[in-house]
Parts: sequence; C-alpha cells; structure tokens
Amino acid sequence: MSAESSGPQVQPSGGPRELLVDGVRVFHQTGPSKTRAVLFFGVGLQDESFETIGLTHLVEHLAMAQLPKTHLDANASVTVNHTAFYAHGRPDDVGAFLRRVCEALADLPLDHLAREKDVVAAEAGVGADLTTAAAWTARYGFAGAGLVATPGYGPLVHTEADVVSHLAAHFTAGRAALGVLGPLPEGLALPLPPGGLTTGPAPGTVSETAGAPAAVQAPRRFPRPRLGDGPEYVEGAPSPGVALLLDGFDPDDQAVRVAHTLLCERLEDLEREHQALVFSVVSETVDGPDGDVFTLAVDGPEEQAGDVARLVWEQLGDLAANGPTQAELDDVLQAYADQVDPTDDDVRESEPFRLAAETAIAVAAGRPGATPLARIAAGVAATTREDVRERLATAARRALLVLPGEASLPESAQRVAPIAERPWCPQAPELPPGRRLRPKLHRRLLGSCADRTLVLGVDSIAQQDEDGTVHAVRWDEVVGVVEVEGGPGVAVIGPDTCHVWVHPHSYGKAAHAEVLERLAPHAERMRRAVAGRR
Repeated sequence: MSAESSGPQVQPSGGPRELLVDGVRVFHQTGPSKTRAVLFFGVGLQDESFETIGLTHLVEHLAMAQLPKTHLDANASVTVNHTAFYAHGRPDDVGAFLRRVCEALADLPLDHLAREKDVVAAEAGVGADLTTAAAWTARYGFAGAGLVATPGYGPLVHTEADVVSHLAAHFTAGRAALGVLGPLPEGLALPLPPGGLTTGPAPGTVSETAGAPAAVQAPRRFPRPRLGDGPEYVEGAPSPGVALLLDGFDPDDQAVRVAHTLLCERLEDLEREHQALVFSVVSETVDGPDGDVFTLAVDGPEEQAGDVARLVWEQLGDLAANGPTQAELDDVLQAYADQVDPTDDDVRESEPFRLAAETAIAVAAGRPGATPLARIAAGVAATTREDVRERLATAARRALLVLPGEASLPESAQRVAPIAERPWCPQAPELPPGRRLRPKLHRRLLGSCADRTLVLGVDSIAQQDEDGTVHAVRWDEVVGVVEVEGGPGVAVIGPDTCHVWVHPHSYGKAAHAEVLERLAPHAERMRRAVAGRR
C-alpha cells in the first residue's frame, strides 16, 4: 500500500512533517522545485562480523545494479552504522528511483552476485578515520565498530544464502526512514519487505499515517566493551595518530554535545597557540551498548604522539575537574544556537535528512527515534559549566587513550589523573592445560622459526611468545582463520584482536591439520577467500 501527502501540513516553525508510507517513516520538508531524497537503513559495518564483512556493501551494490540507466544525480553509500540511497532531480524521477530501489531490495538480482563481489572487493571498505578505527577496535575488538580496522575474509566468500539472510534481517520497512526536501513525489511507493522496529512519530512532527506499521524485530546486538577498573591507555596501536574514546553517554543528553565540542575546540585552540606541536582534530559519534561512543582523533607526526597524548589527557582532566570557562561555554552555545535555528534556510533544508538518518540508526538500536530540533536547542541552551564538567568527569572514569606505533605516554600525564596501561592484545596469566608443542630444536637453533610454545587444549588454543607473553583464544570464540604470508601457516583470530600462529614448519603437519579441522567452517571461508583473490 502506498501513501502520499494529503496537504501541506507543517510544524508551526516550518519544520518537517512525518508520514508513514508502506511502513516506512518519511520526513518531508517543502523546498525547491526539484526533489532531494535520501532513504536510510539502520544497518552498516557494525551489524556484520569478521566472517560477514562486506555483506551490507554487497547488498547496496546489488540493489543499485538492478536500476536502469538514469540522468538523476543518484548514488548510495555504506557507513559504520547506516546505509543510504539518495537522489536529486524532478519529483517523478526521484519517486521512480526510490520505488525501484525498494523493489530491487525485495528481489535482489543474485545472478549478478559474482560480478558485484569482484567490484566490492576492488573498492575500499567503509570509510573511517584510521585513528578512530584503532580506538574502536581497542574498545570492542573485532566486533561492532571495531571491525573497521580489519578486512575480515572480504566479500569474495559470501554466498547467496549469506546475502539473503542479511537482507531479510536489516533491509526492511521498519528499519528504514526517508528524508525528502522539495515536492513529495506523487504516488510515492516504498515497497520494502515488512519487518523491523517501527515506533510512533517523532515528537514535534506532524504525523499523517497511512499503511500498516512494520512488525517488531530484535534491535541491534552490540559487542561487549573491554573495560578496566578505571581509565586506560594503549600503546603500539596500528594507528597514525592519538585517539581518545569516551562512551556511555545518554544519546538524548544535549549537554554531552556541548561537552564534546568544548573538548575539541580546546585542543584546536591549543594547536594554534603551540608552536612546537602540529596536529589536526576530528571527532565521530556512534551508538554503543550503553549509550553513545564519542571518539576524538588527533593526527600528527608520530614523533610528537606522546606529547599530544599527554596534552589530550591534560585537557580532559582540566575540563573534568574545573569545567570550561564561561567565555568558552558561551562561544559554543552561540555556535549551537546557529546550528539549530529553525528559521535558518540551511538548517531547515537539512532537517528532514537528519531526522531520517537518526531515526533509522536509533530504531535499529532499539530507541524510539530522532531527537526533535526544538528539544536539542532547549537542552543545549540550558547547559551550564557544571553540566559539562560532570559529563566529562563521569566519562573520564572509563576513558581509553590510544597511542600509535612506538609512541609512549609521558610519566607527567599521571600527574593529571592516574591512568593504567593495558596491552593492545589481551594477555593470559599462564598457558592453559593441553598438549604442548614447540618447534624442532634445529629450527630454533638456525633461527628459521621463533621459539614459541603452542598449546592445543580442550577449551582453547594458546601461544607463549619468546618473551613469555601468553595469548589464548577459546575455540568457541574464534572469529576467523587467515592465511599468513601466502600460507600454509595460519593465524587463529580471537575476538579481542589476539591471534595464535600455527605453521606446519614449526609445529608439524598433524597439529596444523588438527587446528584446521577443529575450525573447519572458518578454514573453509579462508580457502574461499584465498581462492577468490588468486
């Protein structure tokens, strides 16, 4: 069933109205004579696994491959937490594009799968700042947003069954939301499969429901974060810069937005004033298991990374202890007032897309939907210096500071507030029980392989390095098996980035075969990935 507008009903402020079209929430804002539309789905890389990385991108490609040639300005993209299909042109053409995208998602051309796998494999993965990606992986391992730091098996291993299962779980009417600026296409139809998490209209929008709400499904499953007893820092990360990750924020707490911005601007001001240090500051927020995850990435020369990390920790500590100055707060509040001014044309025209994107992402996470602009404006305006101090003080208790390569956190950082070091890869206190294997003596003496100890236990596989460090992965928690340096050796990958090397030259063909048999489904995906690349 399709629906369209029954009249130009809008908010008193001139904001978007909300409709329900074929079970999809639609946010419509009147505007120019041409129509701009973006169809969002609350699915992205963080809804995949090490085994299924690339599935969302593959679905997007298959859907777009089904569409006929068009002169529309149209495209699609996949991010960490959402997928978007967008078009700009004459209203009828945009309406036809949206209908065809939905029809394609309801009946993907799986006969094109092999070709599109090659295309997706040739393209870069989900775009994300590499420093930010390292922080996500340090917090979540190879799960959720932490998957940005690894290619996994890649898209070449995916089967028709994989695609169909992913499509049915995520590309449904209830997990979608549409933003429209300009004339609403006449007879707008969004024939998506039913299902998902549809809730009531966003507060502050005019609702004109038509069509049945989609059925309810379970929300996104988030990975468990790696948390210590207090703030922690990690050295030696595969990152070009320094990252600070703060999480556990209430997504509807507007004081948090102000706190994030103040911390970023404090660092940007210091960079301009500091003649010896050169760096750039970017930030990103994604949803997490117990609230929003804010990540601040500071990229600069690696030889300065230790001093930059100390500076970041000092500024967080100062704001958490003393809050911002009134001048700093007033400056940020004024900037936010401009960004949420409903009378501003730029704000007005971007609002349907903000509402649609945030609705799709929020609903996938099990939350009601987007926060209305008026509530954001009121919450930001009411923020005090103490609000900022309290939010950052709470977040600092579980902060994660990530340093790249050979950089070290200076001892002086501990004077700000104690922060404990933890390794990039978790370490076990000792080798678990099991059959122990070492390389043959002549190989160790010749230096042709490292003097490591491999343990094949009932519950886990483990490895002790030459320096005594122990890495252990439970068999039932293995996320992948990957070929090392062209084979035949493999690395058994754990969820927390730990990996155990198994090479027949080191431990014998029997042990190597035993591991591959024990992890047969993973080994089969590895073989398909290797065969596809060759």
